[in-house]
Amino acid sequence: MALIYNKQQLKQITQLMPTMNQNTFEITEDLLATKGQRLLHHIIDLVPQYAFMYGLSYGLFYLGEFTGNYTLNDIWNGMSEIEDYIVSYIFMFIYYFFME
Repeated sequence: MALIYNKQQLKQITQLMPTMNQNTFEITEDLLATKGQRLLHHIIDLVPQYAFMYGLSYGLFYLGEFTGNYTLNDIWNGMSEIEDYIVSYIFMFIYYFFME
């Protein structure tokens, strides 16, 4: 389906086009977060991360208590520092991907 414009409509469209293509935005001081706000946002982001990791630790422990099988708990508690970093960064990536 072709669009048909009269001369007046074309003139209006061409006058608007330069303003539509301007992708400039001025960042002023009131738009920037202060150091206190950034610290607060960081703490707010840390709370669910720690809650998830501690919840997973306790969940695996109690799962072992109820079932008598401590394999998952032993794997979780026996991770090396590198494995701990890998699991933590994977969770942080997923968390920030969905929350930010």
